[in-house]
Amino acid sequence: MNTIERVIDFSLKNYGKGSEKILELLAQEFGEETESLLRKVSLYSFDKRNNLYWKLQILCEKTIFENPQIENEDTLISLIKTEWNKLDEPQKLTMDLCANFLSLTKLKYNHARKAFIYICQGDLEGSKLFIPDQRILTELLIRYFVCFLEGENDIQILSLVDEVISWHYTVEETKPAQQYLLGAGFRLKKGKNGRMAAYKKIINVDGLCFAEGLEKIILESSKHCKPSELMKVFIDNLHGYSEQGITQTAKNLKIDKGITDSLPYSQTLIGNSDETIDLMGATSEQETVEKDLNQALSSIHRAMEKMKSGGNLLLTVLEEEYSNKLEIAEDELKRLNMALEQEKERVRQTEEKVLSNLLKALGGSRGDYLLSDLFEESQGIKPNNPNISTGRLVNLFSNLNLTIGLEEFSNFKEINEIFIVTRAELIKNYETNGPISSDSDEIKVKLLKYGWMLNNRIIIPPLVTEMKFKDGEEN
Repeated sequence: MNTIERVIDFSLKNYGKGSEKILELLAQEFGEETESLLRKVSLYSFDKRNNLYWKLQILCEKTIFENPQIENEDTLISLIKTEWNKLDEPQKLTMDLCANFLSLTKLKYNHARKAFIYICQGDLEGSKLFIPDQRILTELLIRYFVCFLEGENDIQILSLVDEVISWHYTVEETKPAQQYLLGAGFRLKKGKNGRMAAYKKIINVDGLCFAEGLEKIILESSKHCKPSELMKVFIDNLHGYSEQGITQTAKNLKIDKGITDSLPYSQTLIGNSDETIDLMGATSEQETVEKDLNQALSSIHRAMEKMKSGGNLLLTVLEEEYSNKLEIAEDELKRLNMALEQEKERVRQTEEKVLSNLLKALGGSRGDYLLSDLFEESQGIKPNNPNISTGRLVNLFSNLNLTIGLEEFSNFKEINEIFIVTRAELIKNYETNGPISSDSDEIKVKLLKYGWMLNNRIIIPPLVTEMKFKDGEEN
């Protein structure tokens, strides 16, 4: 790529970052030319980068939907490039830029594109044949509802999305919509959401090729489910489309504050939807029963010793009481053991299902037999074209993202980027490759390795190393 292409590519990959951060990162490569390069490609402001990102995203989706027969990725990329360069936009894109952008989206794979087309047609069950989990549907629903609700209130939007998802997936299968906000291009924010507002400036629901499909899914599903008050208001407005059109209805849709204030939105903390099973409750209950049983037995034995002189009748009564309590306690222990075994089996089945879906995504037709190709490379059988190896690795991480929600995490830093953090931030957000020698509260570090998230929950923090302040630098 030439310099201009690299600037456009960087802007697309980091479209959500502010202008100050973009300038700082690009300056590491282009120095004083950075600002003029951004202005040259009309990407200096956040609004212009946002415009490029979302318009290209919409064009990719529209091209995929209108050309379902295209399975060859190069053919699709070529068509996207041609269609974009017909538009009256200041940025002209190459095959490489379009290919890199497509690799950023959830539609980089053929099976994901097929699932997307089914959603556009209002056929969710058909979509599930290619992508069984909720990810693509959830992210499309978020973008769909953003076009309607005034004030870009993300809590209202997430509540509506969660409700639709609950109609089509079991409790075990679902995760809160909040976990998919980042994948949809937004962030959670109290009050007015800036990214959502920027999205609405350039995108209306008429421009979404999946809008009619989602409308069909929502309306059909609501006939068989009990919609919330917020959803009823939304559906009532949908019924007016035939008279005033989608765009006009979207502009006029206002949700009664009394309804939204009472929303029972409980999924406001990321991480509440883990599929891990807490067995501590069952174990603690069993220990309590055993403790009570031991105390009862001790009391009975002491009483029996004291009262032996009182006669055989009293002894018989106590023995019967002891026997009854023992039998009840044994039955309770059996019940708890059975419940514990059932819980363990459920955990095993859940883990097996997750691993099975992952293996199918990587090793089967859904992933174009990616594992087989990577295994061949591990045995020394390299493809003639080195770009194929790169593509396979890109595909590996993309499939991991689609299947289990794996994403790299760096706190918006780049590898080898040098920055300053407070000691508290360092402890909370990073791992270090050795002890910190500085006594200062502000510590200069360099990012060495990415961290990793599962469904937007940080599992492995990024790795940094301490850097010494140069003479004359403030610390």
